[in-house]
Amino acid sequence: MNAEPDPAQRPARTARRIPAPAAWAAAVAAAWFIPDLTHVLGADLLLVALVVLGLASLLRAGGNLVDRIMLAVGLAGGLAIAGGLVFSVWPWHLEPVPIARCALLGLVGTAWLTGRRPRLPKRVLGSDLILIGAAAAAWLSIAWPTLGRTFEENLDQFPLGWGGDRLRHYGLYDAIQHVGGYTFLHAEAARPFVHEGMETNYPSGAHYLYTLLDHFLRSTADPGTSTAEFAHYYWYTTVGLAFLVLAVVWSVRWAAGPLLAGWPRALVCAGVGAYMVTGPMMSVFPLESDAETIGLAWLAMLTAVLARPPARTREQIVLVAALVVATAFSYSMFLAVAAGGVLLAGYTYRRRLVRHRVLLAVSAVVSVPVAALPILVPRFVGHMDTGRHLLLPGGTVNLDRRLLLALLAVLAICMAVSPARRIPPLRLVFGLAGLTLAGLVAFWAFQTFQIGRTVYYFEKALHAWLIVMLVGTGAIGIAIRRIAEPPVVARRLAPPLRRTAAAATAAALGVLLVGGISWGKVQPWSGTPSPGTTWAASWRAGSFETPYKRSIQLLYHHGLLADGKPTLVLLDRSYWNNLFASMFVADLNHGLGVIRPQISALEHVKDIAPPRGKGEPAPWTGNTGEQCTKMRGIVASTPVPLRIVLSDGPLADCLAEWSVRPEANRLHLVRLNVWSGMPAAEDAAAAASGRPR
Repeated sequence: MNAEPDPAQRPARTARRIPAPAAWAAAVAAAWFIPDLTHVLGADLLLVALVVLGLASLLRAGGNLVDRIMLAVGLAGGLAIAGGLVFSVWPWHLEPVPIARCALLGLVGTAWLTGRRPRLPKRVLGSDLILIGAAAAAWLSIAWPTLGRTFEENLDQFPLGWGGDRLRHYGLYDAIQHVGGYTFLHAEAARPFVHEGMETNYPSGAHYLYTLLDHFLRSTADPGTSTAEFAHYYWYTTVGLAFLVLAVVWSVRWAAGPLLAGWPRALVCAGVGAYMVTGPMMSVFPLESDAETIGLAWLAMLTAVLARPPARTREQIVLVAALVVATAFSYSMFLAVAAGGVLLAGYTYRRRLVRHRVLLAVSAVVSVPVAALPILVPRFVGHMDTGRHLLLPGGTVNLDRRLLLALLAVLAICMAVSPARRIPPLRLVFGLAGLTLAGLVAFWAFQTFQIGRTVYYFEKALHAWLIVMLVGTGAIGIAIRRIAEPPVVARRLAPPLRRTAAAATAAALGVLLVGGISWGKVQPWSGTPSPGTTWAASWRAGSFETPYKRSIQLLYHHGLLADGKPTLVLLDRSYWNNLFASMFVADLNHGLGVIRPQISALEHVKDIAPPRGKGEPAPWTGNTGEQCTKMRGIVASTPVPLRIVLSDGPLADCLAEWSVRPEANRLHLVRLNVWSGMPAAEDAAAAASGRPR
């Protein structure tokens, strides 16, 4: 089985029928004017569905509806990301109508060139419910704490604060919204919006896709208010996590092919789905790995298509090229795994590929340079030191090495003793897992030699290895397919009912085996789930909260959030919380890049004396004087007028006295009482000088 098999009942190919010119003219006219109609109706999101279904109807891979749509989504994602290189510089930028018009005209042109007519399979599978159910469970687990709440109420969940990554991701998304395309093509214009270097150094494919989705969803390229824009971005990231789960479970089913059927297919799909929904991979959301989430989804789909390509070689070539581009632009680190998979697949299926060498060459000439851009741009435009970057620390969840090795051992045994070893797709997945493991060993040696331990990006590489191995878990289902005859009671049932009962039982067993159901009360410990608690359950219970939520809720209540004024926040004794609260405010002001050095300098303003409360006033300390001096230096280095929002305490008194001097004429102080509910804001400078408040 070298590829997706053609159904036996596939009709013989008939000669191409060329429709009347009037029919083609009508199709072109519809492609041109339908986007205008949906735009007037405010329903541009329908265009996304139309394009995906149009692609699905022109593909011939996939014998059931869900398979066809998933392949179309992968193709559409890669084409949209590559097309962004054009959309970023043409006059309309990311306006939904011109983009949709090009896509629909492209579908008409493809139908004319290939002679294909729109056709969608009607077949559905019972395991489709597992795919959709796993994705829905993932989305509900993540969205649950924020459903039905206002923006102010959700400030305890939206930005988080585990390292500021979601704020940086939002800044990149915000920049794409405002410059109308990839930031590395508009670096100067994007720089005020983003953290230093992200405009050229960070892969922005996921952020670009979220921006496109936003424009089609709202039928406008105007991002709106920054608070609404941030809320939209948050919800898109929840959809992104659900897409990751859907992509992985679908990839398992696709790679194994028809040999994984019945209750073994339900067992494997349910087990992988439950692991994705409740296991450590759910931590990518609270740890704000927004780009990695989409990159892993594309990598899973690419692995599946590489292993079990469509029966038609031309579709294989185009799909692989699109998914490689999507993977590289979403998370460039995974390009190494993708490249290894392409080489393995090229060798495995070399005989069928060589017959289409012209299309293969054209696809390589186009896709290879495009996929290489996220690697080359940071090196030659952003001047990023890749070797040094790979040694940076960061917050992530370490995967259990014992689980990874056990999964590898089980896959190896199943490949050795079951019919799975005779299936080229599963052999290729297992080979890619081995190749990725060799790369991991080399990466481990590099980090260990340089700094004596493994850090952040090694764990990211482990995530990629895990996804590749999960795609190959169909071998487990094939190995146990003939484990035993059904019990006597089940034999008496009608065959369809027996198959349904067996599949349902296997699906439930798969969920239980991976610990997909958590029992008892959620008890998080040190920011991570305690034994017996899943990541999904912990998040759903609201155990993860923004550490600086009180500060930003006060700012929002007083109208000091998203008002366009550069602001530093000093409402917390923790410099870390002050730094990220200031970063959040700068993000919503579209100006993180403007005062980024001043925000970063807050890490040196430590141990601020506590604000005055109901008890005795906080004492004046030498440390407060030192912090006041540091804040004066920060203010002096600011290129724009600066507002500082701080609590009632010695530091506020010191800065208020200094703010009336001529050298501090660009400083505006606002003092908030953090103890007594939500009182009106007090202008500290006016209080110190006797001016009216």
